[in-house]
Parts: sequence; C-alpha cells; structure tokens
Amino acid sequence: MIRFVLTKKRVVRCLLSFVFGVMIAHGSKCAGSTEKAQEDATANQKPVLRRATPEALGLDHWPGSSLRLVVEGEHRDLHGLRIVEQFVDANGVLFTLKEDYPVWIDSSYAPSWGRDSVNVHFRQHKDEQLWQQYLEDVRVRQELAAKNKEAQAAGEAVFHIETKKMEIPPVWLSLPEPNKVRVFVSVYDRAGNESEAVEIKDVLDWFFSQEKIEEYSKDSGDDYYLGTQWVLGTHPAVSPSDIDNAALLYYQAFLNRPQPGAATGLIMNRVLRGAEPDRNIRRYLKHCRQTIRLAETAARISQCNWGRSSAGRLGSVPLADLRQLSYVLSLYARALVADGHYRPAIDSSLVIRQLARHVGDENVLLYLAARQIDSMALRTVQHVLGVMSADADTLEWLRGQLAVVQGAPASLAQALQNSLTSAVQNVRTNPDLLEKIDSYVQTVVDDQLKEKTGGLTDEELLTRVWEPYVHFLNVIFQIIDSELAYELKYKEIQRLENRLQEENRSNPVARYVTMFGGGLVARQYGFNIRDAAHSNALKAAVDIYLINARTGQLPDMLPEGLPRDPFSGRDFEYEVTEEGFVLRCKARDLEASPTKFRPGKPPEILSDKFQQYEFKVRR
Repeated sequence: MIRFVLTKKRVVRCLLSFVFGVMIAHGSKCAGSTEKAQEDATANQKPVLRRATPEALGLDHWPGSSLRLVVEGEHRDLHGLRIVEQFVDANGVLFTLKEDYPVWIDSSYAPSWGRDSVNVHFRQHKDEQLWQQYLEDVRVRQELAAKNKEAQAAGEAVFHIETKKMEIPPVWLSLPEPNKVRVFVSVYDRAGNESEAVEIKDVLDWFFSQEKIEEYSKDSGDDYYLGTQWVLGTHPAVSPSDIDNAALLYYQAFLNRPQPGAATGLIMNRVLRGAEPDRNIRRYLKHCRQTIRLAETAARISQCNWGRSSAGRLGSVPLADLRQLSYVLSLYARALVADGHYRPAIDSSLVIRQLARHVGDENVLLYLAARQIDSMALRTVQHVLGVMSADADTLEWLRGQLAVVQGAPASLAQALQNSLTSAVQNVRTNPDLLEKIDSYVQTVVDDQLKEKTGGLTDEELLTRVWEPYVHFLNVIFQIIDSELAYELKYKEIQRLENRLQEENRSNPVARYVTMFGGGLVARQYGFNIRDAAHSNALKAAVDIYLINARTGQLPDMLPEGLPRDPFSGRDFEYEVTEEGFVLRCKARDLEASPTKFRPGKPPEILSDKFQQYEFKVRR
C-alpha cells in the first residue's frame, strides 16, 4: 500500500508526463443566460454554480482536500460534478481532460443551502473501474431495498440485511498553476442540465491521498467452514468454562460480525429465500468464522442476561444485531448442506433456536423478536431437510433435538406481564406522565369520581389506572388456557381488546400502559399460534422423512400420533407432491386473512388464509 505525498512541483511533473486524450463528455444543456435560467420555473432550469474553492481541512484521517461549492437556489436534484482541465506541455501544446463524477447519485441531498463540500484528491488518473463498482454497489443496494419492499407488500418474509456501504471513490483534481494548468468545475442535475463552468484559482500547498485497502471479498472462500469433523456438543469453540452469561459472547459476536457489501447483501437475501450459495457467500462466511464460533459457544450456556437499566428493566438489546446474527447462522447452514455437511448444517440451525430462547420474553418486543428468530431456525431446518439425502440416523437425531432444543418461549403471558410491569415503572419515574394523571383527574366529568381520586397519592392513583388492564390480562390468560377453539379465542380476545381501548380512549395514561404494556394482544396471539403451527409441521415432517429414509418412499397417508395443527386442533392435511409433500392447516389463520376495518365493529374477513408448509424430498 502506498501513500502519495505530492508537492506542487511533483504534481506538475507527473501531469506533464501523462498522455491525455480528449474524453467524451456528456452533452450540456446550457441554454440562455443565467438570469433567464433563474426565472425559468420549469423542470429544465439549470443549476447555478457561483464558486468552487479547494480547502485543506488539516485532519489526519481525512482522505484528501475539500472542494467547497456555492450553488445558488434550492436546486436539490444535483447528480454529479464535471471537471475540465487544460494542460500545456513543454512544447506549448494544449491538452484537455474531462471527467464526470456522479457524487450525488446515492443521496437526494445537494449543496442547495449556499455551501457544501465534495471530498477530492490531487491528480491521478480517474479509476473508471472503481467508479463502475461504486455505481453497481448503489444499484444493487437499491435493488435489495426494492426486493424487500415487494416481499413486504406480498406478505412474504422480509430480511433487512445490513450491508457495508461502499465509500465513494476518489474525485481527482489537478493543482492549478499559472500558464500550465487550468481547472474548471461545473455541476449537473439528474435531467442533464449543467451549470456554467467555474474556474478554480485558489492554490493549496498541501495534500495527500488515501491508502488503497484490499477488501476481504477478493479472498478465497474455500475454507469458509469451521471444520467438517463435527459432532454436536464436541466441536471446538471458545471455552465457556469461565463464562456463565451467554449475552457476553453474543455481544462479542455482534462486534466481530463483518458487514457485507451491497452485492453480497443482495445475494444473501436470495440465498435466505432458497437460492444456491455462491463463492461470494462463502467468502463472507469465511470472515464470519469468529462470529459463528462465539454464537455456538453462547448457545451452550444456559443463562443469558442482556443487562438491566437502573430502572430495573431490560436494557437496550440490539434487536437488529440479533436478527443479523440469525442470518449469518442460517447462511452458514445453507452453505454447509450445499456442500454435503448435513449434520453440521442442522446443528447451525439449532443454534438459531437456542439464540431465540436466549432472547427470551423479558418484554413483548423481545418476545416477538425471539419468535422471528425461531421462525428463521425452522425455515432453515426445513431447507436442510429438502436438500440432504435420506439419512435415518441423522433424522432420528434431529427428532430428538427438536424435542429438547426449545426456541422462543411458548407462552405469551409472561411477556405481557413483564411489559406491563415495565410500563408502570416508567410512569412512576416519568414526571410528564404523572402530570398527565393529575390533568386527567381534573378533567373527569363525574364529580364523585373526582372527589374519590383527588386525595389519592400518586401510587394509589397509578393503581387505579392500571387495574383495568391487569384485569383484562387475567381474563385474556384464562381464555388462552381454555378449551375453546383457536377462532373463538382470537375473536373473544379481539372483542375484549377493542372494548378496553374504547373505555380508555379519553385516559392518556391508561392508553400509555395499554400500548407499552403489550397492546394488540389478539395479533400477538395470532403470531404465537402461527409459529406453533410451523414448529408442529416441522416435527411431523421429520417423521415423514424418516419413513421415506427407511422404506424408500413417502407414506400414502399421514401416520398417526404426529403433532397437530393448532389452528384446528386436528391432524394436518397431508398431500404428496412432485417435489415432496405438503402439510396444510385445516382451519383459517384469522391474523393472516385479509380483513376490512369497520369502526365500532369486528373487522370483516374478506378471504380465508390457510397456512401450509411445503417440504421437498431429494430424489
């Protein structure tokens, strides 16, 4: 790696040695005077660049100088910077160099507030290949965002993959010198309208350029796996002998996880949806080995305490990091099974389940995150089963593991109770909310109620506020534990929830406790049942795979005694397909079924949605 430290004399000497060709520049739509352009209110109005001044910032970590721009007006759709340089060689021959730099392609922000800067380096040749990589990086990240938006609109799983944004490549600028080098700068917008060129006349006497760093994406991905001589519980990892809190290792795993580039992120998204892992994914996994080791070791520790705030509530658990870690583990499993390492692939999937268990049910937000991570684990195991060859021993082992390796907590009750406790504690320590309670009391229409509540202490008044919600939760828990069918439970919970919200519509504190204590209980209950259906379907599928491994064919009918569909309380509907088999729920998923909102009435169900799970069988 080379750091260039150039003096003015060396810049000129280097410049005079270049063989400059006239490059084809984008056509400019400069028509009419500046005054006319300022008056033109149409989309073809061109930007007005008043001044371009190079400035030295004097910061060691800054990769060059700064070109300060003054653009007139609120021209917010700037797209790029155009640099035109004229050189006179020793024989007096004039050479011209034109270069375009789309510096605002990845941002809607433009220098429209009077002053802004563009990072510049002093002259070398423009790296066209690097700029093409940058433009491709912008494109694939935009495509990734669009794909997730389409998936969300279609109701499919959305994978918000954090990607490493490629830094904008260098913008090269020559040092102006009298009678030798002249430098002109203009800006152009997304429609191609270009400002008048402004000549740079200020001369700097210091500059440096950025070191070139090789990225890990150029490395080989052949040794991405930790080792294939792998037996569950015996593979080497970070020793947990002196660590009794899994969260400590998870936090280290978060810090060690490298962010993928935009192109890798797009491929990750496709692989998580079932595409074949390529060398790009394996190269990324190679650099995630320490992250994977730490996560595996953490999964073997029983206790996991993420840290508590001074208020006695769960501190800020990085939910995005938890999801990203589950993505890495799922990618690892998918790469392993693609290379024929079946049991390690399943083991990596089970680590995701253990991560979901460790996320826990400290509050509703974490509980929902745990369920999402557990769903990722189940989808990963489902993918592995569809790719691996028939292996009765591995399937027997997996059946046992699914029975003992628990994922997200099964009950919603504890999460709701914990969230209520946290919400009440926050009210106690929040002066603004306490003031709202006093204000609410003063505006109560019922004089008798006002008289009863006027002499209460803050704590007594708080008890009055949250007592209705405590009663509501107790009734909800009784309904969930009852023998009622899923649909009756869901509709009754929804009815009670709507009534509670209506009764507390004018009570801001009660609304706060309801919202942060775990609102939308019916929806959360629906998610819980859906995840239970997926888990039961996977367990039932393993038994079907076992029959296929032992007999060489799928059963004609669903075997007896398998886990049931929690929506209907009956056996799953079983159907053999060309690619494998399907397990289908026999009762509709009310939470997933499209509905029409009706004020003051239960939502109208527009169509029925039955959950089904497709399992492929390798022939």
